Amino acid sequence: RWEIGTKICGRRTQDVRLAVAQRAQLINAKESGWPKLREVWIGILAASRGEAKATAIVDAAWSRHAPRRAAVKGRGRPSEMAEVRRKRKLLQAVQEVEKALDVEGREADAAERARDKAQRVADHEHARTVREQEREHVLRRRRDLLCGAGGKPELTSISSPGSQRCFAFDLS
Repeated sequence: RWEIGTKICGRRTQDVRLAVAQRAQLINAKESGWPKLREVWIGILAASRGEAKATAIVDAAWSRHAPRRAAVKGRGRPSEMAEVRRKRKLLQAVQEVEKALDVEGREADAAERARDKAQRVADHEHARTVREQEREHVLRRRRDLLCGAGGKPELTSISSPGSQRCFAFDLS
């Protein structure tokens, strides 16, 4: 049917054995390809219609189906088409999995960047706190050194020759 697009009719007969034999001949010829099928079919029809008329019938059937054969040949046989569809679906599934993995990978990268940023912010805050504590420690030490136990600095006026006044802190 693929070659001519319709059923192949043999010679009309009342004999079932002859009909089954014709069918077997046509099936065997079909497996060998169009040239062999054409030869066998013409031979079967020629017995009742003559060689010229049988050839015309077979060739007309072949010609009528030429556009369909060309279209099918461009796409491939049905079994090939099924294989192409299966491969296409498999490829599509693989691409969808790859896309999902890419998205998952980008999400994991984004989460890692967020963790890194949070760690940098925490490290920066810790460093700021340490600097502030160090500054407070220095200021406390300076105040303790300058002010003594009373908390107020003790100033001593020192006169120097040349009428310049200097002030000094008593650090003892």
